Amino acid sequence: MIITDDQQWPVEAAESNPFSADNRSPDQPEQGEEEPVGGAWKVVFFRDKWQQLCRDLDLCDDKLATAAAELASESMPLGKYEDLYPAFRKVFLSLEALSRAIGKVNAGLRPKLEAFTSFVRKYEEEVGKTLLALQKVEDDVARATQERDHAAAMYKQEVQYRGRVQSLAEAQRRAKNEAVLLLDGMQRDRDRLLLLAVIEKEDAAAARRMVEDAQTEQKRAEEVSKVDRGLKHEAEGVAKDAKKMRNTITRELDKVRREKLQLSKALEKEEQANREFASSGNENFTKIQGLQAQLKDAVDARADAIGRIQAAEDAATEAKTKQRADMRV
Repeated sequence: MIITDDQQWPVEAAESNPFSADNRSPDQPEQGEEEPVGGAWKVVFFRDKWQQLCRDLDLCDDKLATAAAELASESMPLGKYEDLYPAFRKVFLSLEALSRAIGKVNAGLRPKLEAFTSFVRKYEEEVGKTLLALQKVEDDVARATQERDHAAAMYKQEVQYRGRVQSLAEAQRRAKNEAVLLLDGMQRDRDRLLLLAVIEKEDAAAARRMVEDAQTEQKRAEEVSKVDRGLKHEAEGVAKDAKKMRNTITRELDKVRREKLQLSKALEKEEQANREFASSGNENFTKIQGLQAQLKDAVDARADAIGRIQAAEDAATEAKTKQRADMRV
């Protein structure tokens, strides 16, 4: 007996069929749904797909159980289908076992998927905070550079202003000297004294103005230098951290070199012991065994140090690769 698709699933219940084309979920989240940040949406999407598969298998299990109950009822004479009943029962038991296995796998994977999704989100939050801090430092550097350029421009204007003041002062002095020469005939002594007094007063006022302008520019330069000193202090802190890391690596390398030197000395001692053994016989056999044990300890220590250095280099390479990948994202 062949069961058609219409008999397997009624038309009025087609909307509840999880295997129909209309009820298949898209490959990506629909518009309007809250999508996780960065690449975590792939993990969430995989979890949703897995849960949907488990629900579909449960629904299929229920439908098969219902169909089996209908087939086992007395309302349907199945006398002539006794040959097919064991096959249907085996299929039903296999699907039931498959549903239980998938349920166990789903229960084991769900906490791991949730923990991995939380880890990815926390990592992306930390990366966002780091990028914000880096942007803040870049803004501070740009602001300090702008203030420094402004101070340089003000100093240039001050130099130009001083040159103009000097040229005007020279022109004024020449004009006043010519006026003194013109008035020298009538009121030479008195007018000369008065004119010199006026010149001294104006020069003193101009000098005071120049001193005040210089003090103002000096205050601005001091403010800019304070900002530069703050940035320099931060740069020195970064340089100190880099120096500490470099010193640590140097100490590890020196330790490896010392271990290599000890190993070479142990080898030399072993060779000397072998020569003595060849000359004196079995008297130095105990010493050779002790040297071999020391050599083995030195080789083990060297391998341990090389392993630690390799692990440190691998960790640094992995951190750099992860940072570059995050910057690309």
